[in-house]
Amino acid sequence: MNPYIQDILAQPDALMATLQQLPQAAAGLHSLAARLKAGAFSRVVLTGMGSSLAALYPFWFRLVQAGYAPVMIETSELLYDAANLITADTLLVIVSQSGRSAEIVRLTEQRGGATVLAVTNDATSPLVQAAEVVVLTAAGTESNVSCKTYVCSLAALALVSDILAQNPVEPPGLEQLQGASEIMTAYLNHWQEYATNLGDLLSGSSLIICGRGPSLAAVHYSALILKEAAKVHTEGLSAPQFRHGPMELAKTSVRVLVYEGQGRTVALNRRLVVDVIGVGGRAYLMGDTDQPEAFRLPAAPPAALPILEILPMQLLSVGLAWHNQLEPGQFYIGSKITTVE
Repeated sequence: MNPYIQDILAQPDALMATLQQLPQAAAGLHSLAARLKAGAFSRVVLTGMGSSLAALYPFWFRLVQAGYAPVMIETSELLYDAANLITADTLLVIVSQSGRSAEIVRLTEQRGGATVLAVTNDATSPLVQAAEVVVLTAAGTESNVSCKTYVCSLAALALVSDILAQNPVEPPGLEQLQGASEIMTAYLNHWQEYATNLGDLLSGSSLIICGRGPSLAAVHYSALILKEAAKVHTEGLSAPQFRHGPMELAKTSVRVLVYEGQGRTVALNRRLVVDVIGVGGRAYLMGDTDQPEAFRLPAAPPAALPILEILPMQLLSVGLAWHNQLEPGQFYIGSKITTVE
């Protein structure tokens, strides 16, 4: 079987393995949470590259809702044009699946006296060596395009947000994730059918993926893997940003995919799909809807939804690669770990 597809199908097991080992990091996280609450840090900076940066969106929103004002920024920009954010009293939350990409290694070398909290899948990486607190995932070896490691990063960040926020307004994230593995397995049991149907439905066009709030994680992750795994031009935008100009593309061959999400913005996301279709465009809602079955997501608690939202787009990347007679997930130019800035 194709290695990328194998990794996609292995995600439920990787999630369960990660959930089982995450409590080992709790003591270090509680110590950081006490320092954060006591005002030991002047700022909290969240950083990563690629899908690791995308995984930070739910975590960022959770800290904001807890009353903090974290800065979320890609690592390259942090290194060069925003380096003043890194001071001796900065809490630097770095997410990197390998802990070895070029920007992450440079950041570990230039972190000054900042306190580093690392979320990574590689216990031997330079990132782990530089961190004061480490949250390790258990995704195992991954062949190429991020999937298992992304899911496990989301799970790890759910634990971190539970502890750092210290004011949960809902059941803890890890409790919410306990049933996610079974839901993923049930969806992935139809992987061949869904991949084929989605590839046929959406082939031959550029794609724009939209969402709001924590769904922005899936928006930006999906836009990335569709480029990587299927070589299809895809853009990820917040749903409101799509209305500010890109809506003009609705009358072209562009297909618009919108995450339904949860909470107060569900109605807004549904209306975007209606409005795109109303002007003659083609749009689909991904959520608890009557859209094509592959886009239909089961009801899920907030911490689990960002994980479930990625599944249709992963299978779409497989289906589009097949449709274009490509090997899904194969890198032709880049590599698993980006070593050049």
